[in-house]
Amino acid sequence: MIKFCITLLCAVLSFGCSSSNEQRYSLVEDLTISAVADTLYKVNLNINGVSDTGGIILQTSEVTVNEALSNRWSFDLGDQLTVLLKDSLYKNKVSTDYSFDVSVYRFQGSYLGEAQAAAVFVVKDKNGKIILNKDFTAIKDLTKDGYAELVLKLKEAWNEITLKAIDSLP
Repeated sequence: MIKFCITLLCAVLSFGCSSSNEQRYSLVEDLTISAVADTLYKVNLNINGVSDTGGIILQTSEVTVNEALSNRWSFDLGDQLTVLLKDSLYKNKVSTDYSFDVSVYRFQGSYLGEAQAAAVFVVKDKNGKIILNKDFTAIKDLTKDGYAELVLKLKEAWNEITLKAIDSLP
């Protein structure tokens, strides 16, 4: 019985400590994408590597990348980036005949005071012919400290990448 009480006390203390310090961040909280835009576009987005773990990623040295344990995405990062991409496609009147395969391989903060995003876009026409296969990168300088600033700059970087891809379409 004592062992059970000690285990229960440790679990309660652990839960209390971990849940009270956790912050959740969203890239799409201010976005109102229409249901039409969501169903119009064929987007297959994958996040490669450490960025797909749920926490915000920080590069702390030239060779070290860490996940923030208490600063996490409010929901799946891939879903958020997909919503932002579809919204941008809709607002820029991109043809619905295209299908998008996107591999995000960098979406993180850096010890250099930057928000960094990078992805490869493979776009096919309605016949399945590849019309774009290109790597896009965006880096935004952080002007303030904190995760909220990092999230805002990561969103700006993603939007820049999306617009670069749209501008590269035939």
